[in-house]
Amino acid sequence: MATHNLIQYFTTGSTGADIMNRVTIETFVPSGDFDAGDAVCFDADKEGSERVVFVKAKAADNSNLQYFAGIALQGSSVTGSDGRRACEVAVGGYVEGAKVNTGVSKGEYLVADAVVGQFSGSATWPSVPVFGTLLEDDTAGKADVILWQKAF
Repeated sequence: MATHNLIQYFTTGSTGADIMNRVTIETFVPSGDFDAGDAVCFDADKEGSERVVFVKAKAADNSNLQYFAGIALQGSSVTGSDGRRACEVAVGGYVEGAKVNTGVSKGEYLVADAVVGQFSGSATWPSVPVFGTLLEDDTAGKADVILWQKAF
């Protein structure tokens, strides 16, 4: 797990997400299918420490929401050069292309939705867990967000 929140690099002459690394990324093992941009949760059905090594998509009924890990930056089908499956997950910071409900708006709070792996927005502070803030209106069900850092 990450042990600091330092700026990782700063590239002059660049634009967009590459100009400064403002996201904390952890690598997990996929447990089930999900796509890049999906909300993923720890797989509490595993045994022992595997419960914090494996992640799966947030369920449509939000039954695994209390185990929220972050936003998948890669789909569950990614296979490393060593032949093992792994995926990078943003656990805090700037994330491009998070899966969101159509109709969400810039500035809304990022909250769980009733669709597998998807977030919704709330214009006012909701009575449900808040995971971040939308940085833009959705475009075809995707939006850039600030994911609030969690302490593991």
